[in-house]
Amino acid sequence: MPSRGTAPADNRPAIAADSTRESTGGDARPDTGSRPLAERRPASKQRGPVIDRLVTITLDPGHGGEDPGATGRGGSYEKHVTLAVAKRLQAKIAADPNMRAVLTRESDFFVPLRARVQKARRIQSDLFVSIHADAFARRTEDYRIPGGAQKNTATDSKGGSIGGSYFFAGGYIGAAVTQNNSLYHIPGAEGEEVGTRIDARQTKFSAKGEYRPDSAAIDAIRFWLGATDYKHNELGLADAADPGSDGVRQTFTNREQEGRLEVQFAPVNLRFAALTTAFGVQASHQELTAPSPDDPASPLNGLWDPNRNGRLAGYVFNEFRFSDVTRAQVAARIAQVNLNGTTPSLIPETFDLATDPAAIGPAVQRNLSFTPKSGSIGLIQNLPWGLVASVTGQYVERAPKPAELFSRGGHDATETFDIGNPDLGIETAKSVEAGLRRATGPFRFELTGYYTRFNGFIYRRLTGNTCAEGACIVGDGLELNQAVYSQRDATFRGAEFQFQYDVLPVWNGLFGIEGQYDIVRATFADGSNVPRIPPQRLGGGIYYRDQNWLARVNLLHAFAQNDISAVETPTAGYNRLRAELSYTTRLAGNDGWGAQQVTLGIVGDNLLNEEIRNAAAYNKDEVQLPGLGVRLFANVKY
Repeated sequence: MPSRGTAPADNRPAIAADSTRESTGGDARPDTGSRPLAERRPASKQRGPVIDRLVTITLDPGHGGEDPGATGRGGSYEKHVTLAVAKRLQAKIAADPNMRAVLTRESDFFVPLRARVQKARRIQSDLFVSIHADAFARRTEDYRIPGGAQKNTATDSKGGSIGGSYFFAGGYIGAAVTQNNSLYHIPGAEGEEVGTRIDARQTKFSAKGEYRPDSAAIDAIRFWLGATDYKHNELGLADAADPGSDGVRQTFTNREQEGRLEVQFAPVNLRFAALTTAFGVQASHQELTAPSPDDPASPLNGLWDPNRNGRLAGYVFNEFRFSDVTRAQVAARIAQVNLNGTTPSLIPETFDLATDPAAIGPAVQRNLSFTPKSGSIGLIQNLPWGLVASVTGQYVERAPKPAELFSRGGHDATETFDIGNPDLGIETAKSVEAGLRRATGPFRFELTGYYTRFNGFIYRRLTGNTCAEGACIVGDGLELNQAVYSQRDATFRGAEFQFQYDVLPVWNGLFGIEGQYDIVRATFADGSNVPRIPPQRLGGGIYYRDQNWLARVNLLHAFAQNDISAVETPTAGYNRLRAELSYTTRLAGNDGWGAQQVTLGIVGDNLLNEEIRNAAAYNKDEVQLPGLGVRLFANVKY
């Protein structure tokens, strides 16, 4: 098998020092002559720390009582995890004589959010820290399709997160750590043959905050921070005939850090309009690797050689409010993008390293730099009858991505052999979009149309050749389709429409109809078709909804997609019938804050058991989407 990648300013008086402790002012030695001998203490005891101000921290373990929060795979409840974390943190805080920690709940009972906040205010808390933890687990077998099963589609995923927020006068800071683990199989002819599967693990840290200072000039200061550590092993048989050859075929890693800082200024009266302005800066750094243990000496080892990129951008957003019904928005952005990696000096479209080891050129260091610039202007107009019209013009430049520049190997997820192009330039898009929507009343709808012209549109071009480990040949014969990253001028135009109409009241709710339509057409400058474009779709249905119940039946028809590139195959149309019945209710103890509700329901999809293929997928000829399926579900919202 080839290697592939697939929280307040405090004006309270300071708390006096404990009378059992000596003041450090002046002579700190004990006055042994003024007290009986029995009251004397060793000097070391009398020189303890002085508490000038006792800091009070309120710890808020989320959920509790009848509100269990998330449920772990082994049956553990989030409410127990958050309480345990809060108690451990309370013990650590109590070890500091200058601090004390108070819990909003000490045991397993429900406390409404309003009561939690009131308790913190009652004790004049300096900090309010909210603690939450979430978890999920999901396992599926190979899904059914008309006539059998789509082999090698099983999944097994689990994950969880824990986070907290600190609220203070004028703002907040929140942070969370999320862990996701997934094992999913890759369908397709080769995936089925060698049991290709991806064993992925991701740890992500995210933080955000906002501060609204007591300032006439600045309305708000916001920040976002994130760091991601992702790794997956691609597993499978090196030899389809040898079960003992199962193992790691490639390891993909992505380590990324990003941050953003934004300042929103207070509105300024320009006489003809109220102007609100926000400035921001954004930065990121990413490192990617994709080595394979199969043939480390090969010039095509893995999907790409180690590479890294850094981005620094600045942006400005302005909103002019001319009146209560007319607004204009103007925005601009400029970025500096640096990408560093190595690629072979030459990769011909056909080669065989077994017979010509020098067919692939030597690795060359590439240090690429781009300065993409973007701008937009939009007008939003409120109209009678609850209508809102908008028109937007955009000019957007995009620097090439690392995969588009540095790829030179197999990619199992798409069953392609990807060849990057380090000579790609900036992609430019000029677009106009117009929309009309109505979000209130019995008849609600949204209509959007757009036209975009690309200069240097970047895409993966299927050449018609096929590849395997160390070789690419003309035409069919090997398991991977050759895809070369290319650049051409292109034009996209499309439209979308969706609506809901509450026809008449029935029982305690409303009966209505709904519908949708969408189409996109994309061509290159010479009139040929841009590959992998979704077909036009038309659908509609009926629904009933009240305060608790939702019932819906919807039929979506996808037309055949025959506007394809020279090396694509057409995709047949299909009818997708879907039905849903659900019941939603609020949980006990709800007082209007942090509304908890639970939804139970059943969903049936593809009830006609039609053969459905994704026109935009590279492996559409080998992989169908799921057939008839019925699913029970339960959701809890906080």
